[in-house]
Amino acid sequence: MSEPTISRKPAPFRAPRGNPWIARGAGLAAILAAAAMLVALFQPFVSQICTGCSATIAAAFPSPSGTLVLSPDAGALIWIAALVAVTAVGYLIGVGGRWTAGINGLLSLAALALAIFEGVEAFPRVLGAEELPLGMTSVSVSHMLDLGYYLFLGGAALAVLAAATMLLVRRGVGLVVSPRALGTARLAAAAGWACLAALAVAFAGVFLPFAQLACGFGCPDGVSKPGSWSAALIGGPGGWAALALLAGATVATALWLVRRTRTSGWPLATLVLSLALLALVNLEVANAGRWVLAWPFSIRTAPVQGFGLLQGGSSAALLLAILMVTCVHRQEAPSARIAAAESVAVHAT
Repeated sequence: MSEPTISRKPAPFRAPRGNPWIARGAGLAAILAAAAMLVALFQPFVSQICTGCSATIAAAFPSPSGTLVLSPDAGALIWIAALVAVTAVGYLIGVGGRWTAGINGLLSLAALALAIFEGVEAFPRVLGAEELPLGMTSVSVSHMLDLGYYLFLGGAALAVLAAATMLLVRRGVGLVVSPRALGTARLAAAAGWACLAALAVAFAGVFLPFAQLACGFGCPDGVSKPGSWSAALIGGPGGWAALALLAGATVATALWLVRRTRTSGWPLATLVLSLALLALVNLEVANAGRWVLAWPFSIRTAPVQGFGLLQGGSSAALLLAILMVTCVHRQEAPSARIAAAESVAVHAT
């Protein structure tokens, strides 16, 4: 007799979902996309061009360009790009799993939407005013999207694709760094010293020009060069509040580094103070006309280098404080397990 044939359904093709290299590639692609978006902030985003001008006029025609870092949305764009990188790193080291990939996807979609919005509203949102040669009031002026727009748009699109891939790949196959590394005292100390450096950068930003006028042709009488009207954060009441928050975060971090304790109290204080500083900086830049420049009425402003140092320093300090708290909790976990085991042994005897 012939043996009966057993029909079996073909197994589904799961190789891509379980392939660790695809997961790792997606995480690294998300980090690369975040880096591209951050670089795009400092590249020419929109430029002024002279439509239909002859070669002679075009040679004498001014061609100013605007960058995203000077736009009103610079703070949100920097924060979104940084969080895309942080969540991608979290995915690679196995923190949060699908939650991390999901948050990364939402942030990537927000970055893509903002890139399209900034491109549509590039003038006058990014490039605040047209410039015309003397006597050429009838020249047709138009605006052209530049390298910064395409770099930011491409980075956001790559981030969306990377996030979709991270969500499709099975959880736990993309690890490139062991989570045990988060529990080492050396990594915690390195994060603490890096946090002090970030706070020093933010401290320098308090004394540098924080915002300047960007009113263009809408400037009031007597303001012929808007860019010359600038002020530092220390000139207003927000400057002293920023210094107090910086001092508190610096002291908390330094005390933790000196004592080398395994309690998360001081790193948690650094985290809270850095978050408060970041909120203060973004609140100040949104109201820079009245609060920083002391202008008698609401007027268009643009952030400059002081804001960049404060935003970058406080953001880096916040992320490093989160890493410090994570490392401390990882170090506390084995001690808690040992103490629990000893307690059970004592009760057993």
